[in-house]
Amino acid sequence: MIKLFKLRRAHSTKKSLSSNFESMGEDFLHRATLALKKETWGRTIMQLAWTAGPVTYIALQGGYLLGYGKTAPPNMVIYFAIYTIIAGIFAIIIRFLYQLTKGQEIEKAEESIRLVFSRLPNLIFFTRDQILRYYDIDNRQLLAAKYLLENPDASPETIRTAVFDITKDDSLADAAKQIEIFRGNGLFARIEDLYAKVIPKTEKKFNSIKSASPIVEELIRLRLQGLPPNRQVGRVRTEGFIGRVLSAAEKHNLELMSLSDAEEIFTLIYELLADRTIPVFSLKYIGSNEFIKTSENFDKARYSFRKAAYLRNSKLRSLADLLADSKPIDIVPAAAPVITTLTSMYEHILQAIDDLHKKLKKQIKTISPGKRKSKISAKLKKDLLSLESTVQLHHSLKNANDTLERNFQTLKLVELKYLETEKKAVRRIPLHILESKESGSGIKIIQKQIALSKNSKIRIVKVLNNLLQMLDSKEQVRVESKNIDSIIQTDEYKKLAIDIAMLLEDELKLSRFEIQLAIEGSNAPFLSSSRVEPTAAAETGKAVSKVGEVQVNVKTPIQKLAYSLVNYHGMPLDKGSINLLVQKYNADPNILEKLSPGHQADKKEEGEDSRKTVRAVKSDPFIESGSKKYEGVLKITNLDDKYQELINIAIKLHIL
Repeated sequence: MIKLFKLRRAHSTKKSLSSNFESMGEDFLHRATLALKKETWGRTIMQLAWTAGPVTYIALQGGYLLGYGKTAPPNMVIYFAIYTIIAGIFAIIIRFLYQLTKGQEIEKAEESIRLVFSRLPNLIFFTRDQILRYYDIDNRQLLAAKYLLENPDASPETIRTAVFDITKDDSLADAAKQIEIFRGNGLFARIEDLYAKVIPKTEKKFNSIKSASPIVEELIRLRLQGLPPNRQVGRVRTEGFIGRVLSAAEKHNLELMSLSDAEEIFTLIYELLADRTIPVFSLKYIGSNEFIKTSENFDKARYSFRKAAYLRNSKLRSLADLLADSKPIDIVPAAAPVITTLTSMYEHILQAIDDLHKKLKKQIKTISPGKRKSKISAKLKKDLLSLESTVQLHHSLKNANDTLERNFQTLKLVELKYLETEKKAVRRIPLHILESKESGSGIKIIQKQIALSKNSKIRIVKVLNNLLQMLDSKEQVRVESKNIDSIIQTDEYKKLAIDIAMLLEDELKLSRFEIQLAIEGSNAPFLSSSRVEPTAAAETGKAVSKVGEVQVNVKTPIQKLAYSLVNYHGMPLDKGSINLLVQKYNADPNILEKLSPGHQADKKEEGEDSRKTVRAVKSDPFIESGSKKYEGVLKITNLDDKYQELINIAIKLHIL
């Protein structure tokens, strides 16, 4: 109870003020441009004076004495002294010119960083607004509520607005407002009273909300218990966003990514420029050559399978996003970072495609062949283009699912080979986790970091500042020409996200699957307040503060790694390994204990037949996506020819 009270109270206080942001921003700017800064003038002059005076005199006299057996004559001392002074003057002039140009470079770098940090938040908020405009009114309300409820500093009235928008229940919205007021004043007994009163009538509402967005449903439940979002934990990122942005860039097709993906890219660059580091873990096998080779082959097969599943799921999300306004699509993709019901999602997508086809077929029947193109509605053209994109994307989805099926069959064969080799290796030397300096056979955990260096940040902000200026110029032209087409705006922001992704690809190799998994597996900071700070330095400080509040989460990836060691590799997690993971990586001992041999013994009673199901697939949280039932390879066939035939008719009628 005391722990819960402290948790609630910790969340109820604001940790930063504008004055603190100012000093934090100035300190960050100093550190960020440190790579460009050289020695001060005072130190430079002292070095020259020391070299021209004592060092030259001692070196001259010592060399002359050793060579000729006597001290150097005065005229030679004068010669070298004048030589050193002239050389020093030239060095000072060169130094002056260097510092003059370098100083300007430092100032430009600092100014670029200030401008980028002052503009990125507005870019993110504008993108969110454009995402809302993409959805119909019901879905728009749910997504807007998500943004409001995710704000740790949301006011009681804000929370009331969000809850009412979703539930249309005044009493529940009022209760949410009262609970937030009580939480802010530490009156948690009253929160419990209100929660007990409202919870019985909320279950039906919660079920309907959960089908559209499990995240929003969880946010409301926690708010009604007096628990706002935890800044240190952050929010879940949208799965697959990096791959979709890179795919849109590679294929020059902006339909392959959504504005939600663009928002995630803007948030990611905001974090990385503000010193965010993301851990990446991998395994290194040490033992016999046969075991090492078989283990690495097994990991490669798992890697290929997971990558194929990742790409297939990403394309499934893209289809859901494209058909988001259709009735069968009961999920709001932008408000659901992780899609957990793959089979039902695909069934709903097929129904949505069929509904769109029926609607368009009726409309096209009313168009005569001689009708002028200008009289055909823009909505009809847009829907036909949407159908065309949907058919193409479904074809791509089928190919991705076929690849997943092939990789699945390969994985089964590789795992059988691995299980045979594993038995032999374990008989000789039991597998265990090796410490960093420990020798012998076993498995070592290798940790790396994803982060931008100081020089990388300077390179990126220079380019990014230019990109933002170009975007502002295009926006100004649109305003002046009174062209406020939201589609044009959407495309511009998607292009900017692609440009940023390409910058990160150059610095971090963003296209590597393990990098994408590590980034998307880490939580993002809450960027929910649009309040503008008084200065650019304060805005920079706020960025550093928000990103710094999100703890570097090594616990979750380490626990997943332990899970894979037990379930994929059959390695029993002994007490020594558990202690190592707890002490070094702060893993949860309760979770690890469930993976220990004692807890795994019950599973062995199922018999050897249980191994017929591929262990690496059956227990993979990534593939299951949180579902108890394995939903790996979907049954996806080619779409009926009627969809393409309708598109061909539209082309003949010059609609497309």
